[in-house]
Amino acid sequence: MTATEELGKLLVNRHQVLAEIIEESQDKRYLQESLNIPRSTLDKIVRELEDADLVTYTTGEWEPTLLGECLCHVQHEYLSRVSTLTQTAGIINTLLTDTPLNHEFLVGATPHQSKHGVLDEVFQPVIDSSEDATTFRFITPSMISAYIQPLFNQLTNSTTTAVELVMPRSLVAQLMRIEPALTDTVLDDDTIQIFTGAIPDQYGIWITDQRAGMIVFSAGGIAGILVNDSPTAIQWAESQYTALIRATQPLKRNPTAGNANRPERPQKTEPK
Repeated sequence: MTATEELGKLLVNRHQVLAEIIEESQDKRYLQESLNIPRSTLDKIVRELEDADLVTYTTGEWEPTLLGECLCHVQHEYLSRVSTLTQTAGIINTLLTDTPLNHEFLVGATPHQSKHGVLDEVFQPVIDSSEDATTFRFITPSMISAYIQPLFNQLTNSTTTAVELVMPRSLVAQLMRIEPALTDTVLDDDTIQIFTGAIPDQYGIWITDQRAGMIVFSAGGIAGILVNDSPTAIQWAESQYTALIRATQPLKRNPTAGNANRPERPQKTEPK
């Protein structure tokens, strides 16, 4: 085992004592009382921490070294990331193994998981992301009907200056059946461009100026959403978006050409 590995093992095994000393410098008697561990065990632990230059004994009290404080902070961040990544398991485990999702997007991502099939609020991060964005790009194979109106209203009434929506052509037709007037407004909005084509049916991606997100779909609807604002995650999402949009075509032609390639609105059948 290398010296670094030995130090990592020590941090794991002695984290509680080091964290207590960082919280407040203490003599051994008070340290023993606050941690409620035998004196002989405490003697061994503080000796190990001192040998590793993580604590020092000064004027009758144990104090952390600068190295000890830094390493304790690093370990705390590590454990926090492990906890967050563990929470994403219920979302990402529904994806196929050949999905391009990897650590570049997952590390540092905040998970929003659907619980017991209840989708309320799980889609809200998508809407929230578009509020303060100047650009909003969204690839999705599906839409939850309850969120069509809030999202489209947000996109047509916000200060977002450039919007790209990428979806299957069948989804556009579905939206025109469910929300015909609102979909017409989106199709006629000069700041919104819609692309249609073949895209993955298990997940969607959205990108704004400051963050990126991924929606994971399951048989029951949305398994969950992951949001990440790190430059590495945004770069990963950009590369995925670029690769996927290459296989699509713009739905709307330029203003002088009209909207000849827009799906026809379904005709209503009058009751006899």
